[in-house]
Amino acid sequence: MTRRRWRSGILTGLGSIVLAFFSKNNGLETLFYYWLIFGVLILFLYPFYVKNVWKRHYKRHVIENHSERMGLLSTLEFTDKQILTSSSFMQSQIDLNQLKLIIEIKDYLFLQLKYGDTLVIPQAKIKELDHLKKQLETLSDQLDIGYIKELDWKW
Repeated sequence: MTRRRWRSGILTGLGSIVLAFFSKNNGLETLFYYWLIFGVLILFLYPFYVKNVWKRHYKRHVIENHSERMGLLSTLEFTDKQILTSSSFMQSQIDLNQLKLIIEIKDYLFLQLKYGDTLVIPQAKIKELDHLKKQLETLSDQLDIGYIKELDWKW
């Protein structure tokens, strides 16, 4: 999907530039400048446009499908074999062998699970953050799963 989006933006920009040169060859000076400016703008502005469109799409998706889970106070408890999560409307147990990847960015920790779900932990809400990070690093070593630190990652 990503390749198709980029390809369509590049082809639109290049197609406009080609039309500009056809217009120039046919003596249509005004259309030459129109298509040339349009093509150059598409080539340079399309990446920003696509980024904003997909950012809005994913924000809307998260709000529509996950808004009932946001902002709830939840607790995580790590045992030797499980992660126990509990909130006001649910309790769950996740076996530690279901962890696939641990990702740390500037504001959040993500615990990615093998079956596709991800636990999102906002770092600002954790009281003993250093202890949790050390525990997760130890856990990643024990389970031989990745621990990725991308502290300069941006939305």
